[in-house]
Amino acid sequence: MRLFPLSLQCRHASVLILIGMLWVLAVKQGQATAIDDYVIAAGDELQLDFLDDIAEPAVLKVGSAGEVLLPYVGTLDLAGLTLGSARDLLTATYVEKEIFLHPQLDLSVVNHRKVAVLGDVQKPGFYDYAAELTVEQAIGLAGGVIRQMDSEAQRALQRIALEGELAATENSLALEAVAAARITAQLAGRDEIAVPASLGNGSVEPALVDQMVAQQQDIISEERAFHATDRNLVERGVEEAKLQIDLTEKQIEAQEAQIVSYEQEVKRASELVNRGLMAEPVRAQILRQMTDERSVLLQLQAGQASRRRDLTALNRELLQLDYRRMQGWRTEMSDSLLRAAKLRETRRSLGERLALVKDWSLRTREGEETSRIVTQVRRREAGSGMETRELGETDQLLPGDALIVRIELRDPALAGEVSQ
Repeated sequence: MRLFPLSLQCRHASVLILIGMLWVLAVKQGQATAIDDYVIAAGDELQLDFLDDIAEPAVLKVGSAGEVLLPYVGTLDLAGLTLGSARDLLTATYVEKEIFLHPQLDLSVVNHRKVAVLGDVQKPGFYDYAAELTVEQAIGLAGGVIRQMDSEAQRALQRIALEGELAATENSLALEAVAAARITAQLAGRDEIAVPASLGNGSVEPALVDQMVAQQQDIISEERAFHATDRNLVERGVEEAKLQIDLTEKQIEAQEAQIVSYEQEVKRASELVNRGLMAEPVRAQILRQMTDERSVLLQLQAGQASRRRDLTALNRELLQLDYRRMQGWRTEMSDSLLRAAKLRETRRSLGERLALVKDWSLRTREGEETSRIVTQVRRREAGSGMETRELGETDQLLPGDALIVRIELRDPALAGEVSQ
């Protein structure tokens, strides 16, 4: 075996290490460039880290309008910007608002938007995005491509399922609308629900709407009866407390009169004792009786103070009954509006998916039994909106992509359509 000098071996090792480091840096630079080109959209979760600060990184949730809540600044629209452009914008914003002089910050994506896999797959739907997710892997997540002979049947089943989900969502929206109308009536002190005009557009069966309204009317009646009973109990407690206070007040007056009588009797007894007409023990006994009566008076006064506190608490409970009732309605209205907003977003998503499935069905043509898989992606590009392009199975997807998988028959008549 040939041995090289130690110095030469060290130089060889140094060269290999340097080459390895340069390769890693090149890979990381390429990854950083790809990450910086990522287009931010609603639903993303970003992480803002001030590199020259020991504070924990801030998580920025991109809202439906594309805005984020920026520390020390407020809301800022980032949707449609690439990650690199957003990082530059944040740096410029902090400098422009004179919050930081030379901010060193890093902006990264911590939670990506889900990827939609639709079309001729076993389990169409939304799937979590993973780094370097390819078209082939996404199709695998969706259970693989369906058999060509079942394509149209699968599309029909997809349409039926989506239409069912859409109908259920419409019904849920109708229920939220009726519930909101019920809460509005309760807040206004009305007994009757004003049915929203939007429910007359035919998307929900009138009989079902009538049933929803009847149920909400029952809620109004039952709640009003319960509140009246609850309030009546407290009002009865108030009346009983007032009656006890009046009775105790009369007892106190009688006790005070009794004490005055004892005081007069003690005065007469003292005069008789001084004149030698009454024994001292008799006067002492009268004094003890007067002291006992004063103790009774103190007990009555203490009990009266306690009853007055109870009356105050009952009156406060009456006020809180109405306050809690109004606050409960306001909270219920807020929750209902939030649920309705989520349902409208679900309806929009279902409508888009249903339109895509119908579009695929219209594009289906009869041909030879041999077929090919066509994969297209709908992607939001910075500054140009949504774009559709064809991808290969090894091409990588981006967060928020909608992958459309379609089985096309290799028929010469369809060649022109496929090429389009």
